[in-house]
Amino acid sequence: MSNPQIIFVPCLILILLTFLVLNIMFNRRMRGLKKGEITPGHFKTYSTGQTESVKTIQAQRNFSNLQEAPPLFYFLCLITFVTGNVTPLMMTLAWLFLASRIIHTLVHITTNKLPLRMLSFGAGWLILVLMSINLLIKFI
Repeated sequence: MSNPQIIFVPCLILILLTFLVLNIMFNRRMRGLKKGEITPGHFKTYSTGQTESVKTIQAQRNFSNLQEAPPLFYFLCLITFVTGNVTPLMMTLAWLFLASRIIHTLVHITTNKLPLRMLSFGAGWLILVLMSINLLIKFI
């Protein structure tokens, strides 16, 4: 590849997506506080018996999901770059992983249609497996 650093562009976009979801979650929580649906004490232990809105919980769960598979993705991209294995295949897989996470997030924080959400979530994990296998083959 002419510019192997391009492998980090999907990583940086995914980081921005994570910040966006964090902002959405924060705003939904602030809305719940202002409406009196929950009290500030709820956030100390999350065991007050109060329940946040479904939309807030969706954003919170999506934010948590963005702390699970993406760190593996970041690590795979770093390994790919450091070992000089930025190829068109790895770039394609990186962009596909990003697309799967964007779709997952959009579905999760809006309509929350489970079949599409599960498909995009599973596709992301499959892409990580393919990236790992590709690198392993190159290393052996």
